[in-house]
Amino acid sequence: MAAVLAIVAGFALTAVRPDPVLRSVRASQALLLEGRLDALRRGRPTAIVAEPRPSGARLVLRRGLQGDAIGDVCRAGTVVRAVTMDAGVVLTPLRDDLVWLPSGYGRRCDGSAAANGTVRFEGRRSTWALRISTAGRVRRERLA
Repeated sequence: MAAVLAIVAGFALTAVRPDPVLRSVRASQALLLEGRLDALRRGRPTAIVAEPRPSGARLVLRRGLQGDAIGDVCRAGTVVRAVTMDAGVVLTPLRDDLVWLPSGYGRRCDGSAAANGTVRFEGRRSTWALRISTAGRVRRERLA
């Protein structure tokens, strides 16, 4: 009887424990929105840059200085905050990193086109996406 209870408790803990993918998605969404608000408030561009690392990918919020070009913010801006993906979470970032302009609109780090895109987060239990619009909307969506 005790063994059956232990097995049931193990399954219950697994079901109740928060999904690490969803934790990473929520933290990344907050970072993206924080970057946009920071650009609006300060009147200077901010960048969201994906950095691959052996311990897991991370998204980094970088601030630009007065007069910085968009590419400079992406490469050498001051790091304000970073979100490291939880263990087991695979991040598929935007094709190009994102810069929020002081107007609130997003652009690619090379300054070319609008930054519409999707960031995917995959794990054992679920797959999520953050859909980013040029106008600054960041929408969370469960894919599987």
